Amino acid sequence: DYLKLDDSADWDIAASADEDWTVDFWVKHTAVPTRHQAYIGQYADRESWEVTYNAIIDPDRYGLSFSILKDYDHTFTIYSGAEIKDTEWHHVALARTGDDEGNLYYGLYLDGKQVGYYEADFTMAIENGPLFIGNGAETGTNYLDGNLDEVRITKGNLFGADPRIGND
Repeated sequence: DYLKLDDSADWDIAASADEDWTVDFWVKHTAVPTRHQAYIGQYADRESWEVTYNAIIDPDRYGLSFSILKDYDHTFTIYSGAEIKDTEWHHVALARTGDDEGNLYYGLYLDGKQVGYYEADFTMAIENGPLFIGNGAETGTNYLDGNLDEVRITKGNLFGADPRIGND
């Protein structure tokens, strides 16, 4: 099962550089993941953001990940390499902070430890893009085989994270 919610500015996490955002949740897989699984994301025609787990297929592109797609021109993915090797509950968080120059800083966290970082120089407001929880854009192939709990998308920096620390 998955949840699909209509478009809302309440989850436009990349829309402006002067707001901080936090996406966080608890995840428990039914079995150790062996394929790509989508946790949460907003998807439109040529724009999206998503937090996923990629099983080891390519040694450089696996583990907990976060990606943004904007018109195929501004695209990035944080492949953290952070693996989930059990069926216990794990806390996942994405912290997004901005600065006065319009830069956005994304930090990806697993169980309180920063596992990935990316600095972007663009904003993106997704128009008419539903939010999916537990699946990737109705594809049916990237569904989560497990459970999510306490899913939050919050305007603000809930944990006081600074994704730039240790990423010079």
